[in-house]
Amino acid sequence: MNNLPNTNYNYDPARVQEIQGFLDHIATIIRDNPGLYVNKDIVYRELCKWGIKNTDLGADYQGYNIGALFNMWSQRFRNHKNIDVFCSPDWPYFCQFVNNYSAPAHNIKLYLSLDKEHIFEGANQLFDFVNSLGIKHQSKIGKQIRSDGIVIRLDYRDVDSAKKIIDFINSNPYIRAGMNRVNPFLPSIKGVGYMIESGISYNSEIAEQVSNYLNILKQQGKCFGNVEEFRQFVEQNAYHKEVISTLNKACTGGFSKVYKEQPSNNGLTADQKYNLFMDAMKATLRKYGLEQVKTAVYSAVAKGDYRYFTNGDRAVKYRSALKSNISPTEMGRMIYSTLETSVGSKNISRELPRNVEKFCNVLFMNAQALVLDEICNVTIENHSIDQVRAALAEFATIGRTDKFSRYVKGSRDGVNYRDMIARMDRNRIVELIRASLALKGKTLNSNDMYELISAYAYTLDLGRYAQNNQVEGLSRKAL
Repeated sequence: MNNLPNTNYNYDPARVQEIQGFLDHIATIIRDNPGLYVNKDIVYRELCKWGIKNTDLGADYQGYNIGALFNMWSQRFRNHKNIDVFCSPDWPYFCQFVNNYSAPAHNIKLYLSLDKEHIFEGANQLFDFVNSLGIKHQSKIGKQIRSDGIVIRLDYRDVDSAKKIIDFINSNPYIRAGMNRVNPFLPSIKGVGYMIESGISYNSEIAEQVSNYLNILKQQGKCFGNVEEFRQFVEQNAYHKEVISTLNKACTGGFSKVYKEQPSNNGLTADQKYNLFMDAMKATLRKYGLEQVKTAVYSAVAKGDYRYFTNGDRAVKYRSALKSNISPTEMGRMIYSTLETSVGSKNISRELPRNVEKFCNVLFMNAQALVLDEICNVTIENHSIDQVRAALAEFATIGRTDKFSRYVKGSRDGVNYRDMIARMDRNRIVELIRASLALKGKTLNSNDMYELISAYAYTLDLGRYAQNNQVEGLSRKAL
């Protein structure tokens, strides 16, 4: 990509080229594999190896396996002060380097990628330096060479330590010689990825946005996208303001400014509280479904009871984080503010249950529609368009899920898609289909459920859906 997008947005040319290159790479995979639904897991795997050298790829074309080094690091640092190096049986993919720090919801997160020739000694020199300063941190090295192979978490107020680590990396000739590029969606300071996290996996969120964006283009009969369109897509569809702001920093080259954007006090900022709330709801949605989210939000606001949110994972414990940082009153204000913007103050009810219902529908209808797309695309890939029509009809009418595929073809280790569809409200399947069609720029002037299902199935069947904005004459015979 030689020219910047035709926009007044203050892009960084080099970073735009990198992001465009990755978008084109994924678009090419989609184009060359018409029967494959390129979901966020596939995008994430490609992102992990983006920018690393060909010599760092293993026989499976994934990053070279360095798991044998884990024990060597553990032995080398065994008697060192200020560091505990170990590989947990509950988290065997990573070797952890920790000094008296249990990562809270908000951290400075530094990313570094080293090639296989430099990873062992480079990590030794890096953590020797960090230890010499007594910096509190929670860090990890992945089992494969990847674009985010080394991750260092620091307290979000400890900007001074982050600067010292970045300066050390750039003044160390051995480490510099082995550095790979970090992934292009990360803000970067002197080749080191830098961001403020709030309990989400930014790379995973970006992978999901890339998958959704390019698959929607495919369903519109297009193939290759562009950075400006993608950035606007993320601004409109990402739950987390953190994802939007971090991507914008990556696009604009606003790297040095990141230093200055720390909270000014010991508490969370308003944006950080909002992000935490969104994170907790999204995690609960993914695990338990939309109705559980509504119950969780209502119980928290009305009763101060946070137990219906999922408890989260290693990165953040949502229940305790919400209880410690967001009062029921603050949560209620967030709901009111969101509804005031989206539906107008005149349409806000005096009854909390109705407001919670509207709030969750406003936030998550599109998200649920995209999840439905993913479930149905897997069913088409494994079976046929007729199968997905029948599966949707049976789920909408009698709640049966057995005609949907359970797993991605050839895998039994991933998401169970029947469990995901079962957590959706079958009485709202028509709304979700309409939402999905709207995301793809399509409308259907019909209230017939079977006609909607047929139209929706066509949008997912290898781009064979008509390109016009009005869908007419689609019959229910296939059902």
